[in-house]
Parts: sequence; structure tokens; C-alpha cells
Amino acid sequence: MKLYLLLGILLVSQVWAKPKEAQEDLTEDEEEAPEEQEVEEAEQPEKTAEEEGGYVQQTRKDPCYDHNCPIGKECDLDENEEPVCVCAHACPKDQGDRAKVCSTTNVTFSTECELHRQKCLCHGQREGCENPEYRSIHMDYYGPCIEMTPCTDAEMADFPVRMRDWLFLIMEELADRKELPKPAMKMAKKAERQPKRWVLPAIWKFCELDQTHDLNVDLHELMPITAPLKPMEHCTGPFLEKCDVDNDGHINAKEWADCLLLDEEDQVENMEEMCKSLHQFN
Repeated sequence: MKLYLLLGILLVSQVWAKPKEAQEDLTEDEEEAPEEQEVEEAEQPEKTAEEEGGYVQQTRKDPCYDHNCPIGKECDLDENEEPVCVCAHACPKDQGDRAKVCSTTNVTFSTECELHRQKCLCHGQREGCENPEYRSIHMDYYGPCIEMTPCTDAEMADFPVRMRDWLFLIMEELADRKELPKPAMKMAKKAERQPKRWVLPAIWKFCELDQTHDLNVDLHELMPITAPLKPMEHCTGPFLEKCDVDNDGHINAKEWADCLLLDEEDQVENMEEMCKSLHQFN
């Protein structure tokens, strides 16, 4: 590291030294050949008014250069030449089955981009909308739509146990790879020493899903779980629907804990503080 640092300093000093050396060389040349210098000056083109004033007009930076848009949209300029996000004109084509996604209306789209593009077009009733119903669609899971087999009572009863064990393994793997923020790393280490090792990972995952920091997760916030899991675990959808006991479209902290069969004594009272601590590093 010291070697690279020293090399970097030397390179910088070289760059800064060049103008001074060039000036010194120029002074020597001027002393040795003044007549040659006068000829060279005469051949130089006249300077523009901008150059005489000490500045050169710069090319205007593209306003869309660093203006990020969500998937399915792209940047364009409005009537005031300000960057805005509009429905994408097109999405990448022919990416195969691995790029396909299934919507909540059980329609397969070629890519996630195309799903959101159609939602954007149909929401504004714009040309290119293939079905007005697409204005309210959401992505359900990755891959082409498949026929989900019914989740049996026995599978439903077993699902919470399998899911919380899965959450523990995910957290453990991320901790081993040092890809967790510091508070989550502490939770992972603590979970390994507890008899009920699934409790803290279950709380961690709820806090991570809660992007609005209101101790509730909605359909959109559940996507990191549902999108990859549904094609492999057909009970995922019915299970999460069951978690929403009051059918308000959100799963609150209490509903999440009950759904994953956490005992009353395991439902940490200061869960809000734990989530706040985690959110500071997200």
C-alpha cells in the first residue's frame, strides 16, 4: 500500500511539475531565439472574444446524464428543458425465459422492464398500451407464469418453520460474506448463540423489508421475498396472505411475528428501536 501511495504522489508531482518545467524551457528558448519566437507569434490565429476574456464556452452537459429513472421509464426533457421520467420507448428484446416475469394478473412479460413499461403506458392511456388492465399490475415473481398447485393444510402448517430457518441461513451466509451492516452483523452473531436461532433473523428481515420505516410491509415491499420464492415455494403467496390478518394490504410487526410462530416472549418489545438502528445503515 505504501508503495502504491508513494507512486501516486510521484505521479502527481510529475504532473504538477510539467507546467513549470515547460515555462522554464520556454524562457530559455526565448533568450536563445527571440526572432523565431516573433515569427511563431505572428503565425498564431487571432483569439476570439471569449478567449481574450479568459474563458471558453463549455459544451452543455446533458441534463439526463445523471437523472435516474425507475425500471420501465427513461429520461426525457420537458418544455422547460428539465429532465423528467417518461414511459420507455422500448425495452431489451429476446432475452430468453430467464428474463421473463409473471404479473399479479398471471400474464407473462418478456422482461421486468416491459411489465413496468406497459403499466406506465396504460396508466396514462398512452399509445402502445396493450391492455387497459395493465395500469394496475405488479410483478408477482421471476420466470414465466406457471400453474400453482394448491397449498395443503400440512404444507401451510410447516411453511413458517421452513421460512424462518431459511431466513436464519440467509442471514448467516451474508454475515460470513461480511455483507451485512454493523447492527445486523451483531444480530447474526447473537442469533448463532441462541437456542431459538430464528428469532433475530425474522426480526431483521422484517426491518429490512420495511422500506417506509413505518413497521408495516406491503405487497411491493414483500417483493424481495415473493419474487424469487414463489416459483419454487407454491405456499409463499397463500402464506403471506394469511399473515395479513386484518386484510388491510399490510403486514405489521405483530402479524409478522405471529405468522412466523414467534412466542410472546420472543416478540421483542423494542422492535421499533431495532428497526431504526438497522435503517440507519441501509
